[in-house]
Amino acid sequence: MMNGRSVQSGMSMSELAVLFLHHADDAATRNNLAALRHHNPLVPVVPVSNFGVRLPGGYDARQMTTGWRKMLPSHRRGGLLRSWGRLRKNLEPRWVWRNSDLPAYMFMLWKNRPVQARRWFIFEWDMYCNVNLADWLGPAMDSPVVATSLQYPGRNDFHYFNESEMRKVPDSLRPHVMAANPWAGMLFSEDALCAIARRVQEADWHGGFCEMRVATVARSLGYQPIANPNPLAQRTLRAVTSFKLDQIDVQSVWHKVKTHDPLTLNAHEKTPAPQCS
Repeated sequence: MMNGRSVQSGMSMSELAVLFLHHADDAATRNNLAALRHHNPLVPVVPVSNFGVRLPGGYDARQMTTGWRKMLPSHRRGGLLRSWGRLRKNLEPRWVWRNSDLPAYMFMLWKNRPVQARRWFIFEWDMYCNVNLADWLGPAMDSPVVATSLQYPGRNDFHYFNESEMRKVPDSLRPHVMAANPWAGMLFSEDALCAIARRVQEADWHGGFCEMRVATVARSLGYQPIANPNPLAQRTLRAVTSFKLDQIDVQSVWHKVKTHDPLTLNAHEKTPAPQCS
């Protein structure tokens, strides 16, 4: 038994798995997914649509809404019947972007979850990977919650530490407010991600911003996030603007890569792997 869920009979437990979160099926999304799988052939990669178009072999958050409907804007605006009507269509892009963490929580608590793993890496559609994730994560694999950068109110100038956003934080969570920036590229233990998912579900934090919500809830549960010890994470995961493929010069995990190049895989197979410290 793990996290209140029994491991399904005959299902093996992976050391590491990846949640590939996306909202569309386009060339950039497919290329980034292919690159991730190419460099990590033994790691289960699970595509989950954030209320968008489902990829072949992937899953849609619409399949997982049991227990979550009160957090969906369609339900709050028009009751259950109208909720189902709106869920058949894509939700507002801004809502999906702000709540990009919700499909991960829905998946972890989904009774039909097809993959069990000891650790989960969050991969969004505009991330590019040309490295073995276990090697790249290195010592971070031993920590329950890992982020690229950690930010705190009063210490860091994070846009979402504003009065409007703080009013949305449930009272019980306000002493723990912090942010993990970005949400893309976070690493969780199975226990931590399931516990965070349950707490988000219980707290009913409507209209929150993903990077503030995940770190705040983790901290409130005693899962104090740590910063990724790989120095490449700061350079390749925290870009202010998008990377072009010709800027990818080392083996790492990159965010944001929104273009498609069919030669990318071959071009970077021979790139020497950096040393992780």
